Amino acid sequence: MFFEVAQVVSVSMNICLCVDVVLQIQSPFKPASKRAKMYYIFTAAMALWSTIFYFYVNHSTGECVRKPNSHVLETLPKNEVVAELLLLYVFVAIFSMVFAMKKLFRSNYNTEGR
Repeated sequence: MFFEVAQVVSVSMNICLCVDVVLQIQSPFKPASKRAKMYYIFTAAMALWSTIFYFYVNHSTGECVRKPNSHVLETLPKNEVVAELLLLYVFVAIFSMVFAMKKLFRSNYNTEGR
């Protein structure tokens, strides 16, 4: 269970990093420390949600979530929350990358300032 929650925390912080790239490009002179508190709250909420989801799935089925098996692929963690967060992370990362490229390489931007 700890491994799944650690994955959720890692992906959540990466989502916050991509959002911060967009917000930093939109308003570069606002301090990031004000936004960091919201990022920590979002990450803690996602970790709490994944923990509750993990216990709910484990309790509702009445059996162990991961059965010991000799196959390597069968022993990998199967967490739907991590899969959904990874999908969200891919979309947010692509959006932030495209947004940053459009803003930084627009035609009326000062080329000496780059």
